[in-house]
Amino acid sequence: MTVVNIPPDGQIYGLGQVPGTLHIYNRGPNAATYNLTIVGVNYWPNVNTPVGYTDSYPANGNATYVQNMNGGGTLQCLWVAPGDELTPQKAGLETAESMPSV
Repeated sequence: MTVVNIPPDGQIYGLGQVPGTLHIYNRGPNAATYNLTIVGVNYWPNVNTPVGYTDSYPANGNATYVQNMNGGGTLQCLWVAPGDELTPQKAGLETAESMPSV
């Protein structure tokens, strides 16, 4: 998994070619407003995201750019490269014979 923090400084950041789905999470401390371009897919201007919320976009291997506007929350951009998907087994989960009683 790739995680990139984007500060609320108005700069445009190139994330490179993002495989699959791009998730943008607002870490806070304030609501965030950002612009997003996924080349060949779409341009999303002035996206408003409250603290603690995640927006998801179909990057699908295209070049991706994010501009987090001044004064908002820090954005966390996350995506998973092919083959790095986390399965329940990789996460250490085990199967159980039955659901426990309450």
